[in-house]
Amino acid sequence: AHTNYENLDLLLDSIENFRDSGAINMTSIFGPRFDDIDIFYSTPEKYTKYKHHEFLQMSADATMSGMNGITSFDDASTAESPLSSSPWSTKTDDFFPYSDNAHSFWTGYFTSRSSLKRLERVGSSFLHAARQIEAFLSREGGGGDILSKYKGHNGQQHTSPLRLLDEGVAIAQHHDGVSGTSKQHVAYDYAKRIHAGMNDAETYVTTLLKNVFISSRSIYGGGDKSVFESEVVLENLSYCQLLNETICHVSQDASKDDENDIFVVVYNSLALNRREVVAIPVSRDAEYNVDVLVTATEESEALDWKPVSSVLIPTTNYADIASAAEYALYFNASVLPPVGAAVFRIKIVKTEQKRSTLETSATRKDYYGINYLKVSPRPVTAVNNIEEYDEGTFIVSNGVLEIFFDKSTGVARQLSNPQVGGQRLPILQEWGYYKSYDKAGEQKSGAYIFRPKESNEEPTMISPMSGKSVVFHSDLVTEVHTVYEEHWIKQITRVKSGEPYIEVEYTVGPVPIADGIGKEVITRFHTEIKNNGLFYTDSNGRDFMQRKRSYRPSWNLEEFEFVAGNYYPVNAAIYIEDEKSSLCILVDRSQGGSSIKDGTVELMVQRRTLFDDWRGVGEAMNETVDGITSYDPSEDEPARRLGQGVIITGIHRISVGSGRDGASKARAQMDKVFFPPHIFVASSKSEIFIPFRAPSYSAVKKALPDNIQLITFTKLPSEKYETYLIRLGHQYGYGEDQYLSAPVKVDMNNLLLGFDVVSVVEKTLSGNQDWEKWQEQRLRWENDHTEITSEWTTSLTSGNSVILNPLEIRTFEVQAILIEDDVTASS
Repeated sequence: AHTNYENLDLLLDSIENFRDSGAINMTSIFGPRFDDIDIFYSTPEKYTKYKHHEFLQMSADATMSGMNGITSFDDASTAESPLSSSPWSTKTDDFFPYSDNAHSFWTGYFTSRSSLKRLERVGSSFLHAARQIEAFLSREGGGGDILSKYKGHNGQQHTSPLRLLDEGVAIAQHHDGVSGTSKQHVAYDYAKRIHAGMNDAETYVTTLLKNVFISSRSIYGGGDKSVFESEVVLENLSYCQLLNETICHVSQDASKDDENDIFVVVYNSLALNRREVVAIPVSRDAEYNVDVLVTATEESEALDWKPVSSVLIPTTNYADIASAAEYALYFNASVLPPVGAAVFRIKIVKTEQKRSTLETSATRKDYYGINYLKVSPRPVTAVNNIEEYDEGTFIVSNGVLEIFFDKSTGVARQLSNPQVGGQRLPILQEWGYYKSYDKAGEQKSGAYIFRPKESNEEPTMISPMSGKSVVFHSDLVTEVHTVYEEHWIKQITRVKSGEPYIEVEYTVGPVPIADGIGKEVITRFHTEIKNNGLFYTDSNGRDFMQRKRSYRPSWNLEEFEFVAGNYYPVNAAIYIEDEKSSLCILVDRSQGGSSIKDGTVELMVQRRTLFDDWRGVGEAMNETVDGITSYDPSEDEPARRLGQGVIITGIHRISVGSGRDGASKARAQMDKVFFPPHIFVASSKSEIFIPFRAPSYSAVKKALPDNIQLITFTKLPSEKYETYLIRLGHQYGYGEDQYLSAPVKVDMNNLLLGFDVVSVVEKTLSGNQDWEKWQEQRLRWENDHTEITSEWTTSLTSGNSVILNPLEIRTFEVQAILIEDDVTASS
């Protein structure tokens, strides 16, 4: 790039010198129409303005050519112009999948560096929650100005302690960052920056949460030397970053001792009331009682603890993580307020204190080749039955879905949703891999390029082992574990009480390469859905794009790579549907996906290739646990990989519905997958009184409608009023849901609990200018030349309410006055 710009600068200077010296004879070179020349760097803004000018000129020329018989301006203004629309075509599809030659489809990077893709999403989700917590809780009060305790590395105070995380997540958006197409040591740097930012933000956010939940009374001291209760209790409150590895050091350490209580703050960043089943890693098999903090009565402000359902399930640690917990304690977090948090307590029940009404025994027996473990939660709130269906199948029901499992392998065979007529959808999940193309001198599969050995290759499928599956069953959570013939693929199918989906948690790796063949690992779901080559993938979580196998809407396709040329990016969800049924799969990170055969959905979850694909990375997509040796890219000697291949763990969330219901099923779960509950854990000795002052809190007066997203909620600097940037989005597209696709009216006064809204000003999407001012300046491509109507200039309806149309995003700057000096909590 440096050389290119040096040459361009030289070209610009030379032409300007020739022009100024008269060495360029404009008329002789360009004709009599031109008498001057200018050369400069263009930008998208300049280019668009020049194209708009060109459009207006063509429109004016067309109007003049149609003026015959028109004698006045009034006649001309009402005449039909020969140029009634843009002369350029409008593209409504996208460019995926693209290739730069017949066998080079850039569809591999949709999955490359799966772990980094997941970390980027975790960091983004935590940043979203941290901005909300900062916006609502960082104002002065209850222990002093928290911001004053956080300084930058040079001793200067940061605008926000979230700055490092902001920067880490932002730089990972680089086109060689989250795409997975950087060199290995650069990928490590992206991960290091996100992790460092999360650590920095964790300290700040946990301080804010303690400040809202724990009494702010001064214990001793005065003035600047005061010590507050919120600073000396639950000092080890921490954010559990490694729950995907079943690691939370605070809960694991505390659960080793009967004398400890564990406190869990569960934060919900969605603007909806929420129910979730939460898992906390613990160290030993014991009896745990889980309670939620509530107000004792409606008339009293006194606080009390109310029991919730919980169950202890042993972990399998398929990824062989040294510090992973041996058990996971699941409990029902059914009281999560919108943009807020609730507090739970875990007590370890001593033997002499066990309640006689509790079922504490666990039995284990052979059940048609499946080890069957039943654990009874406390208290029982739902019935999650396992019943025999026929000789080869058993059914798990969670009150919403019925899942039919193969008794021998533990693989799901059929899904049924009794709430939508009880129609049963046969389903078969498989695992397999495509062999990477590696012929010398030809295009190979690598970080960017996905190219199987054969253009229409059938993947090598891996069968589940018979008689090796295990079922852990309870009224709250049921797990069905499946082991495959290749030891590097393992799976847990998880069914949670009352949820309209099942989770498939997979562990893949190390992908073997001893045979000298790279592998692109997929999971494929077979159904009887007649989708006729059509499937749908999201466009960055917004529009669902219709995809048609072996077809491009903008040109006639000559197909060279059947498999790779039909892969598309899946950032949130992929679904297929027909008139009877729909199948939707949601992902926890960006992956490549397709419907290679009718009735199927497949997703690529991991890649390990052995050659570079000549697109600039200079390395094979071969990630190893101990990294890569240092090397000089300008030298011939390549880097060496250290250690075995990486192991990844991920989750697919699977929903089924009735006919033409795929988009609705996906929309209902997308935000819940992208923004999971955030878990903060602390511990204390049981005899220590914890001075909680609120059972829960919410930043909003009222939950938003089910089809409205709170995309951004962050605080802006302001001298007079509390000022917030709030971005709202309609989650559903036209026709995706019978009810939720309708326009929605949102009262902005409900978005700030404890505040009176002073003003609401709509901004452009990026928030950098007023929407009304932009409307006056925006380029208009229609040939009407009319004045801007009130429809364009009026962005708010009466009473600070706004209307959002399907898939519309709107941004607002809201100024408000604080009603109370303290945080208003909700019970």
